[in-house]
Parts: sequence; structure tokens; C-alpha cells
Amino acid sequence: MPRPYTDPFHPTTADLAVRAPLFGLSPADERNLDDVRFVVREHTASILRALADYLLGVDSLREHLEDGHTLEQLSKLHRDYVATLGLDLGAEDYAEHRARFAAEHQHAGVDQRTCLGLYSKLFELVARRLTQRHAHDATRLGGLLISLERVLAYDAHFAVESYTHADRVRHEKLAASLTAEQKKVAVARRDSVTHIDVRAFLVDLLRKELARSRRFSHPFSLLFIDIDHFKHVNDTHGHATGDAVLREVAETIRDAVRPEDIVGRYGGDEFVVGLVHADEMLARAIAERIRVGVAAACAGDDGAPVTVSIGCASRGGPDEQLDELLRRADDAMYAAKAGGRNRVMTPPAVPHAHGPTAGHN
Repeated sequence: MPRPYTDPFHPTTADLAVRAPLFGLSPADERNLDDVRFVVREHTASILRALADYLLGVDSLREHLEDGHTLEQLSKLHRDYVATLGLDLGAEDYAEHRARFAAEHQHAGVDQRTCLGLYSKLFELVARRLTQRHAHDATRLGGLLISLERVLAYDAHFAVESYTHADRVRHEKLAASLTAEQKKVAVARRDSVTHIDVRAFLVDLLRKELARSRRFSHPFSLLFIDIDHFKHVNDTHGHATGDAVLREVAETIRDAVRPEDIVGRYGGDEFVVGLVHADEMLARAIAERIRVGVAAACAGDDGAPVTVSIGCASRGGPDEQLDELLRRADDAMYAAKAGGRNRVMTPPAVPHAHGPTAGHN
């Protein structure tokens, strides 16, 4: 129930000079409030009991307040508040006190609506006593009630400011923590060598996009990309060169696809691309762009061009699952390897009996 304490906002004297006139408060009101405080002092005990009963009447607070300690702390706040009602309205200390009054209630688990209800309840309680005392003088009573209403509205606006300030601070802390968490997630989802999505995130995105393509009946295609003779690059030039080649290929793939497409490292020297709203014809065109781009941009330490073999498969029937679509794209890539490498192929008529995790060189 209690919330972490947040230091309330701190209005300046300049702020107060602007705020007070907005509520119509004047020296005449301050004089009237002297009489109001006199009546409040006569009935402080009954007013405090009524305010405590008001809080206990809120279902969400009752169990928390019935331990006595929290209610006692709030009652002390109420006693201090009514004793200083409208006293030194223009002072910074007055505004600070009103802001902290609300902050303490929020810390105790009192929501903003209930806290604002305290001001309405207090008006009702004090107005009743003023009416009893000045029933014979309607003009005087009217002036006192107007001043009471104005000061309570003035004080209530500090409560709103305090709750808003505390919420803003919490939201900023939450946003900062989410940003930190998002950074952790971003690090976890990115491959450390190529800086594109790792397999787990890649597959999750592909599965969601495939489901969306089925739901809205739009085309979806996969490219299964494998670097030709990558083992030779590693064995001959070392893993540092191999990593550099992987980065170059990944960058070339990203440059060749569209912003909405999905790119990830499937494993080893294999990459998979999900092409959103792409039928087989468009998918082949993008695959060719990737193939040509890699051959032009990527090379090993010896200057020999790096090439890729690409399998291209488009979503088939309405019940086709991602594993089957990956398998068909992998079969097509296997056919590209068998056909001489450095080419784009679509699935052969009879798929090979291997899964998409099989290694290719």
C-alpha cells in the first residue's frame, strides 16, 4: 500500500505571486480566514475524527489504516493543516507545507481522488460550524464561506501539483529502467560479430510475420543465404578474417533489403531474410541484388571475391508453418550449391531430406 516517498515540487515566491490571484484570494480573504481558524480551533477534535472516518470509509484504505499507526500519522498532518489554514498565504513555507501534505498522503497510499475528497469534506465540516455560529448574519456567513472555498481550492491545486510531480518522477524512473532493460535486450538479441538478430530472435520475428501474412493474405518470402567456401576462408586466413567477411556480408544484406524486412544470422555462415509483402518474383530480384552486392563488396585477405548461394521460397498453403518454409528455402540454397554456387535458386521439385541446420560450404 505505501508508495516510495517522492520529494514534492517546490514552488517559488514568484510562482505564488502568479497563483494566488488565480483563485481570487485577497487581503480580505486573509482577514476572513482568521475568523475561520478561530471556529476550527473550537471544533478541531470533531473535525479530525470526521476526516479520519472519511479515510476509513474508503475500502481500499481501510485495512491499511486500521493498524492505527498510519492513521495516527495522517491525523497529525490534518491537525497541523487545519491549524494553519490560510495562514501566511503568500509565503513559500505555506505552499511547501501544502505540497508536502499531499505527498505524505500519497506515500501513505491515499490516491489523488481520495486526497482531493479531503478538501471537500473539510469544507463541509467547517461550513457547518460557520453556519451554526453566523446563522444570524447571512452577509458575514457568505463572506466566510467564499474565503473558505477559495483557500481550499488553492490548497487543493498544490495537492494536484504534488501528485502530478510524484507521478512524473516515477514515470521518469520507470522509463529509465525500461531503457536500461531495453539495452540489455538489444545486446542479447544482436549477434556479437554481425550486429544483426541472433537465431532465437530471428525465428520469433519470422514466425510472427508469417502468421500475419496468413491472416491478411499477403505474400511472404524467405531467403536462405550461405557464404560459399567459408570454411576455406577461416582455415586459410584465420577467424579474424572470417569475422570480417561475416560483417561485410551482413552489412551488404541489410543495405540490399527494405526497412520492413527481417534479417538475422541463422548460424555459422548462414543468414536468413524474411521479405514482407514479397512474392517469388520480388524475392528473387532482392536475392539477386544481395548476390551481386556481396560479390562486388566483399573479399578475403587475398583479394578473392566472396560469393553467396541463396535459396528463395515463398509462402505456400495457408497451413504452412515456418519450419517447412525454412526447409524449402534451405533446399533451394542446397540446389544453388549443387548448381555451382554464387547463384539464386527456388525450391526443387523434390526436396532433399535434410533440415535447415545442415552445414553447407
